[in-house]
Amino acid sequence: MDDNQSLSLFIENLRGEVLSRAAFSSDGEEGKFSEEAFTDWASEILVEEAEEVTSDISLCTHQARGVKLNAWHLNDQENELTLIITHYSNINDGGITDRLSKTEVDKRFKRVKRFFDESVRGTLKVDDAMVSFQVGKVIRNSWKTLDVVKLILITDCITGDMSGSEEIEGEIKFDYRIWDIEKFHRQATSGIVSEPITLDFDEISDNEITLVKAKDSIKGYATYLGFLSGELLFNMYDKHGLRLLEKNVRAFLQARSNVNKGIRDTILHHPEKFLAYNNGLTIIADSVELESLEESTYRLKTAKNFQIVNGGQTCASIWYTKEKNRINISDIQLVMKLNVIEDANISQEMAPKISEYSNSQNAVNIADFSANDDYQIDIEKLSLSTYVPDPTGGSGATKWFYERARGSYQATKNLERTSARMRAYDKKFPKSQLMTKTTWARAQMACLCRPHSVSWGPMINFKKFVVYIKEQKHIKSEIEVDLNYFKEGVAKEILFRKVLKVIQGQAAMHGGDNKPHLAGYAISLYVHKVGINKINFIEIWEKQSIDDNMKAVFDELVIKIRDLLKKEAGDGNRVTLMKKEDFWLKVKSHPFKFSTFVKNHFDGVKNQDIQVKKDEEKEEEDNTKQDYLLNSDLWRDLEEWGKSTGNLESINVLRAHDLYMNIILGKPHKNKTSGMKRSAKLIIIEAKENGFDFSSYDGIID
Repeated sequence: MDDNQSLSLFIENLRGEVLSRAAFSSDGEEGKFSEEAFTDWASEILVEEAEEVTSDISLCTHQARGVKLNAWHLNDQENELTLIITHYSNINDGGITDRLSKTEVDKRFKRVKRFFDESVRGTLKVDDAMVSFQVGKVIRNSWKTLDVVKLILITDCITGDMSGSEEIEGEIKFDYRIWDIEKFHRQATSGIVSEPITLDFDEISDNEITLVKAKDSIKGYATYLGFLSGELLFNMYDKHGLRLLEKNVRAFLQARSNVNKGIRDTILHHPEKFLAYNNGLTIIADSVELESLEESTYRLKTAKNFQIVNGGQTCASIWYTKEKNRINISDIQLVMKLNVIEDANISQEMAPKISEYSNSQNAVNIADFSANDDYQIDIEKLSLSTYVPDPTGGSGATKWFYERARGSYQATKNLERTSARMRAYDKKFPKSQLMTKTTWARAQMACLCRPHSVSWGPMINFKKFVVYIKEQKHIKSEIEVDLNYFKEGVAKEILFRKVLKVIQGQAAMHGGDNKPHLAGYAISLYVHKVGINKINFIEIWEKQSIDDNMKAVFDELVIKIRDLLKKEAGDGNRVTLMKKEDFWLKVKSHPFKFSTFVKNHFDGVKNQDIQVKKDEEKEEEDNTKQDYLLNSDLWRDLEEWGKSTGNLESINVLRAHDLYMNIILGKPHKNKTSGMKRSAKLIIIEAKENGFDFSSYDGIID
């Protein structure tokens, strides 16, 4: 297959993926529009594979005249903001696509740049109930601290050899980047996560690196010892960042954690003692270019696929301390052990062990995130051999597909070749029952009461989950992956998806941002309240769903957590706050005022007692006239009363506004949905408590 054929097939498969996501999200949420679905797909590539962005990208659809935004991310640790604009052609004609000219590209960059500019000036025209209002508010409050603003255009069109660009405005560097369909195709077909890093040390620094070769080197493998200057390490990390740390889990996680205080203090106050206090770096590379000096002594010129497998926190600390304090680090030196493994077979065996054994904290550093881990393989085997019970009692025979390697679901389907066999495959492995290693990990971590880890995004959370698995093995509490473990794991996946749908149902009033983060916190709080052993995961597996009582509980939990989040975050970045364990500790210890129904649920009331309570509430609702839901005067009066007196919480003022506008805009049926009924009930309860006179409105029960 030539490159053109490969690209056409890639485009055709992408169209199918976008259509599938638009119709039904793999998270179990409602379907998305095609452009949003494409943005969702592309964002995963940018984070998980290309590492263009270091953490979760949040979707945020905003479009007005001359202004547009589709997604965003704020990395406040590195003072970097990413704004994404999407152009999706939506051509459904096989592998054919359009071309996008430079004029059209520039026009789109101007639109997303204008979103930033208007946010900074406070002139962004958007309803304060929209997610984009909150994004604009974050930008307005943080723009003075930014060093870099990445503006990324993603498109399913071809832009040709158009390059990105940079420009400086004041203290901010604006970095314009293009991801067209050809670039996505190259990323997908390169066979690796990202292109190997080749370092040219003559370009990076004027200081030469002298190496001494160990005598016990074998064919295909050699070890060298040498010294690196702090300035050289800073320059490498400043240019390549976390890509230097891909081969080591602990280094990857450390680089995102707090800077080590001891390392920082040494850099600031005793740089000349750094070499004595620090253990240095362990590095692996595929090949090196050397200049021979004396016997067993060489000058390092270049290194291919240069990876730091021990010393990630040192890298991050040196970079952070110099960047933040603007200090001279010319006195800092580090010892370096460089392992060059040219033989691919030897590399496959040795590289993970070098990464593992070079760290003293074995409980953490034995983590290896390969899809070939025994745990991953065992889950996959069980998914391929375990049939799902048909909740209808029928003879349906389906399975959950565990995708331990990206694209394996589609690749396995493609092996069926004929249309008939592919349809049979879809029936056995429906797309709605596709789970990936990252969705599996977030559900497990949520049930382990680690929502702050879930909030870091899919890949980092996955890596932390693997660390947890390895820790269990280290303390002789190894997880036994058997059929029951698999069924409970799928039940946790189902639970997470159902909570996402609960949050999606609140989107009209609260916006759709931070859904996975809120779901993680809600599930963790639920587990904390009732105990993990009180949850009947096998029943969830049998029903392939959760009951209405549990949905109602989560509906209330999410609202409570969101309100606390808004209060604690203030004008700050909510996602950043949710990544902190301190916020989780605050959530689980907070004295929430739950309804009687939720309290009874937490206290372990038997299902039949809970159902009696629900039946009573349902009977009360049936006996209540519903005309008040369609009374525009009521909701207008409540909104104005709440604003003027302050006797309604701001969220209930917004809810009253939504109920009123649904009637005015000719969409009264929206007020009859379960979500809007709940909103109406909450407004009425608070209004009654604060003295609103309902006597002139029909249908309100005292």
